[in-house]
Amino acid sequence: MSAWSIPLEGVSHKDGKGREWRATVTDYGSFAELTCWYPGCAHSPLQSVHSTVQEAKEVGDAWLGDPVTSEDRAGAASPTPQTPQV
Repeated sequence: MSAWSIPLEGVSHKDGKGREWRATVTDYGSFAELTCWYPGCAHSPLQSVHSTVQEAKEVGDAWLGDPVTSEDRAGAASPTPQTPQV
C-alpha cells in the first residue's frame, strides 16, 4: 500500500490495493473531508467529515484495509459521517 501524497492545495490521496481503491482527504481549515473511492462507485463515493486532517487520514487508513471484495469494503469498513466543528 502507498503512503499519503504530499498535500497539493489541501488535497492528499492514498491508494489502496491497486489504484481502484483510493482515499482522498481535503483540508478545509476548520474541518477535513474524507472521500473513499472503490470499484463500481462511479460518481457516488463514500464521504465523511472529520474535525482534523489527521483524524480523516486515520479513518481513511482503516478503510483502506485489505478487503477481499468491494462488498466487504463498502459494507464493513465505510467511514462514519460526522458534523464538522466550526
